[in-house]
Amino acid sequence: MNKEIRAVFRALAIGLAMIVFVCGSDKSAPAAEAASDALSALPPSDLIVFVDAQRMLSEVLPRVFSSNPTLRDQINTQLDQFKTISGLDPRAFDQLTLGISFSTTTGERLVALAHGSHIDANQVIAAALSEAAKRRAQTAHPLPAPEPEGYQGKTVYVLDGTMENGIVASVLDANTIAIGDFKGVRAAIDVNVGRMRHVDDELIALATRESGVIIGFSGRVPPPAIAPGESSGSGTHDSFVHELAFIRQFYGSFNVEQTNAEILLVLRAENEERARQIGERLQMLKQLLVGALTQEPIPTGAGTAAQEKQARSSETGAAQRDDKMEATDPHQSIALPGLGLIVAAPVVRTFEKTEVTVEGTDILLKLKRPLADLMPHAR
Repeated sequence: MNKEIRAVFRALAIGLAMIVFVCGSDKSAPAAEAASDALSALPPSDLIVFVDAQRMLSEVLPRVFSSNPTLRDQINTQLDQFKTISGLDPRAFDQLTLGISFSTTTGERLVALAHGSHIDANQVIAAALSEAAKRRAQTAHPLPAPEPEGYQGKTVYVLDGTMENGIVASVLDANTIAIGDFKGVRAAIDVNVGRMRHVDDELIALATRESGVIIGFSGRVPPPAIAPGESSGSGTHDSFVHELAFIRQFYGSFNVEQTNAEILLVLRAENEERARQIGERLQMLKQLLVGALTQEPIPTGAGTAAQEKQARSSETGAAQRDDKMEATDPHQSIALPGLGLIVAAPVVRTFEKTEVTVEGTDILLKLKRPLADLMPHAR
C-alpha cells in the first residue's frame, strides 16, 4: 500500500475516531428504517456501521469543538486532506455505511457507501478523477491514468493506485457512491443489480437495535488466534483470552443526551453461562484498574523493568487516585499488574467508569460521560 493510500485510510481512521468520540445534536436521529435501508445496500460483511454523516459534520462538530478551535482545525485539516487525496468531500454526504469483511467465506474486502440527497454522484466521481490526475501530474514520472473497467453495467474508476491494489469507486445511483477496494466495490455493485444478497438481516437488526442513535454498528468475531482451552503461556492473561474466545457477535451505538455522550457496546456470548463468566472477568478487570489508577503513570513504550517497578508500588485512597489521574498526561500509560499489559491512561480511566451488566447471553458495557471528557486531546 503506497504512501497516499495510507494517508487516505489514516484520514478515514481519524474520522471514525472523531465519530466515536464526538457526536451529538438536539434533533432526533434517523429512523431505524432509514438506517436499515442504507445498511441493506452493503454486501455480506463481518462488520457494518451506519453514520448520520450530515448531522455529525454540519451540526455536531462546530458545537462540540467551539471551545477547542485547535482540535477543530486539526479535524477540518484531515477532512480537507481526504478531499484532496480522494476528490470526495465528506461534508457533502448525508449518510455513510461501511462494510468490512475479513472471514474466509467472503474474503477480505472493504467498501463504504456514501449517499447525499443533494449531490450528483457522477459529478462527484468526475471531480475525484480530476484530483487524481493532478496528483499524477505532480509526480517525478507521471503515469497514464488507469483505465476504468465496466462491471455489471456500472463503471469502476481508480482513484489511487491500481485497480487490483488501490482505491476505486463507482456510481451506484444518482446520489450514491461506492468507494473502497476492488473486491468491496464490485460486491456492492452485485448487491445493487441483484446478483448478490445483501448483508444478512441479523447484523442489520443488531446495528439498528437501538433506535434514535447517531451511530449504530454490529459484527461477528472471527475465530480466535488461540482456540478456547489452549494456552498462550501468559499466565493470568490466559483466563481473559479463554473467556473472550467465546464471544460470537457484538453490536452497539453512540448517542448524545444533552451534553453527555452515551456509548453502548454489547458482547454476545455463545450461551448464558459464558456470558456470566465473561461479565465476571470484566468486573475483575475493573477492580484491577482501580488498583492501577493508584500507580504512577509510565511513558508509552516503557519496558518490563518499569512495569515491574510500578506493579510493586502501591497507594491508597480514592481521592488520592482521582487527583493523580486528573493530572496524568493523556499520552502516558499505566501498567496492569498480573496481566502483563501496559494500557493508555485515558483507556484506563474510561473503562474504570464503564458499567458492566449481563442480560442473558449479552454482556453490556455502558458509558455515560460529558462530551468534553471524551474529546480527543490535541497535540
